[in-house]
Formats: sequence, C-alpha cells, structure tokens
Amino acid sequence: MGSRLRSIHRLWLITIAVSLIIAGLSAYALRDGTIHDVVAQLQHFKNTFDSTTVSNALTEAARAQGQVPVSTLGPQISGPGVPDMQVDPNAMVAPRGEVAVATLAQAKSRQTAGQTPIGVVDPASLGKAIAFRLARASEPGPLLLQSVELLPTALSEKDAQLLLDAEDARLKSVSTRKTLVTAQADQERLEELYEARAKWHAPVKVLKRTREERDEARKTRSDAQIAWETASNIYQEEAKAALALKTEATQQGPLGMALAKVTMARVAGKPPLVLKVPTKLKETNVQVPPLAGIELSRVEQSFLWSTISDETPDNAIEHARRSFTVFSRTIELGGVRISSAWVLQAGVLLLPLLLWILTRRCRTATRGYDPFAKHESLPQVGMRSDALNLILTSLLPGAVALECSYTQWRLQQWPLVSVPCALAAVLLGIRVQGKLRELRELQAAVVRSISVPPNAPLSITPLPPAPELTNPDKRS
Repeated sequence: MGSRLRSIHRLWLITIAVSLIIAGLSAYALRDGTIHDVVAQLQHFKNTFDSTTVSNALTEAARAQGQVPVSTLGPQISGPGVPDMQVDPNAMVAPRGEVAVATLAQAKSRQTAGQTPIGVVDPASLGKAIAFRLARASEPGPLLLQSVELLPTALSEKDAQLLLDAEDARLKSVSTRKTLVTAQADQERLEELYEARAKWHAPVKVLKRTREERDEARKTRSDAQIAWETASNIYQEEAKAALALKTEATQQGPLGMALAKVTMARVAGKPPLVLKVPTKLKETNVQVPPLAGIELSRVEQSFLWSTISDETPDNAIEHARRSFTVFSRTIELGGVRISSAWVLQAGVLLLPLLLWILTRRCRTATRGYDPFAKHESLPQVGMRSDALNLILTSLLPGAVALECSYTQWRLQQWPLVSVPCALAAVLLGIRVQGKLRELRELQAAVVRSISVPPNAPLSITPLPPAPELTNPDKRS
C-alpha cells in the first residue's frame, strides 16, 4: 500500500511540473504573437506608405522656402577680366536639403509639424568663385546666366575657400599691375623731363628738383615691380591649388557645402558654358508640414522597436521574422512542411493524459486497501488541504491549457486541441481531487488503527449447571 501511494504522489508531482513547464513554454511562445502583430502592421505600413513620394513632397515644401533669385548673382560676378554677365530674371537657385522618411523612426518623427535644415546659397561667395573661373578661362562675353543647381559634394569649406582666396589674389595682382604701369609711366615722363632740362641747361635748383623727382619715381617703380611680382606669384599658386580641385558631384555630402553647376549661354552658335564651382552654403531651418496616416503604435510598443526603428520597412520586416522563436518555424518531414507550433498542442495533450493515469492509480490503490491487514505508517499523498489539491490538480492544468489556447490564437492558429484539453483537465482534476481525499481518509484510518490498539478479548466463565428437579409435582 505504501509503495502505491508513493507512486501516486510522484505522478501527482510530475503532473504539476509538466503543467508549469508547459505554462513557461506557452509564455515564451507568446512573444511570437507580438512579432506577428508587428509584421502585420509593418506590412500594412509598407503597402500604404510610399516613402519616396512622401520624401519628395516634403523636400519640395522645404526647398520652396529657401529659393534665391539668380538675379542676385549678377552683380557679384564682376571685376577686371570678367566678361559682361546677364541673368535670367525668372531663374531661381533651389537650396540643398532633403527630408528623409526612409526609416521607421524618420516616418514616426514626421507625424507632427517640425523643422528641417536646408543649405541656402550665398550669392556673394558663389559670385566671387564664378568670377575667378571666368577670368581664369578668359571667356569672352557677353554671357547669359541661365541656371544654378546645387549638387552634393565631398569637398570641404576649406576647398571652397581656395577659390575665394584665388580671386582675392587675382584682384590684388591686377591692382598691383595697374600700380606698376602707372609708376612706369611716371618714371618715363620724369626721365624725359630731366634729360630735356639738362640739355637746355635749366637752372641748378630746377634740375636738382627734377632729379629728385626722377629718383623717387624710380624707387616707386621698383617697389611696384616687386609688389606686382609677389602678388603675381601668390596668385599663380592660389590659382593652381584652386584649379586642382576635383569638382565631382557625389551621392551624399555635408549640408553646408555644395557643388554649384552653373550654366551660361554663349553667343549664338556656341554650346552653353557649364562650370562646376564648390561653394559654402548658409544653413537654416524651415518648417515642414506633418504627415497623416502613419500607424506604428504596435511596432513602437513592442520589444523590437529599439532594434528596427532605424531600418527601412523591408529590412524591419526581415529582422522581425528572424526574431520568431522555434514555435513559429516550420520543419520538413518527407516533403511535408509541419509547423513547430503544433508541438505546443501536443504538450497540452499530456495534461489530461497524466490526470487520467493519476485517476486510475488512485482507484487501484483504493480498491486494493484491506482494512483487516496490518499496516505501517503510510506516506502523504498530495496536499493536506482539499482547496490546494483542487487548485493544483484541476485549476492549474485547466488554466495552462487555456493559456496555450490563447497563445495559439496569437500565433494565428486554431486551438483545436487546447480548448478540449482545458475542459478535460478541469473535469479530471476534480475527480483526482476526490480520489486524493479518499486516499487521505484511508491514510487517517490506518493512522488510527496503528495509534489506538484494540481492546483485549473478554473471558467468558461458564455458569454452573442448574440442579435437576426430582419431584415433577413441585415445578409449579
């Protein structure tokens, strides 16, 4: 009897352990339900949200706030050696900038109105750089400035400054050249004047004063020559460094820099002149309208948001699908694809099976009990409280089966097995609880039979035989 009760108790503990294990596996598989919701919302977002179209619309709205008329460049493209310049009065220089909504976080941030930075052209610096390029190319005029397009570039502000420094050096070289020409003319005039006065024997004081003026002109001319040569050398070095820049557009670049593609029309019969000039931009913030119809609440509230927020919808969906647990994957057996989520339903079948076996064991132990046999102390079976036994043997397996049903529903599967198993587990658990109560009553009876010995048998003393009556007449 004791060995049977111990086996029943072990089976009862195994049933509870299996229930807890299945509950843990179901809770672990429940995260796949969240992933299913995330994938569904991401798929809907991908199908209804065209990031390219939205990005272009927002970018156009931002660039419309920073346009600069081309006519403001005309007065800046001037100076000695620069051809006459005319401008198209209707042409505009669009700023650089892009409102990107390619990733989930970018799209989420545009749900409310906000600001975005753009790079606006600086007419003074760009006009100065264009003037250097035109003067260096010795392009004849007149020219018609038709358009300016700002392209991204990998060049830095230091590179753009090279053209401005080269233009400053060019203007200084031109200025020192004019000074030198003037000094040469003054020296030649004074040389001729001195020779004429010396030939005609001018007074000594006049001749002396003329000689001093001539010497001063010689010195001025020498200084101007040195200044011009120095400025010319500096200009050649600055121009060489500026023209050595690789003026190529790139896919991306800093917002504060641009490669200005300048298109100018020449005289009739010649192709247009196109210059690519690096220039520094002025960064400013402009208002961007909000976006409507973006629904990413489930994605944002999930545990995946921190890892997929900076991904595109396609990459986010792929990352989410890779996060599925083993319960949402499929295996192939004999050419048939089987979802591993059915393993969870197979595990739920163990609960009513174990409870049914437990019922049979309890029934066998009850029937095999002999109240007249000699028993030793019996082990405990289950808990001492009927309420605890009901919770552990009926409510716990039923709740676990219902939890598995909910998990399978979140995994987009029909809980065809879990729901009947939940009902069977509750009913069988009630029967097991009744059987455990009977076993505890038997156990109490054994305890009473061991602790209270039976009374000693009574000894019966036979009565003496009655005397015989010899006179039958005296019976009365």
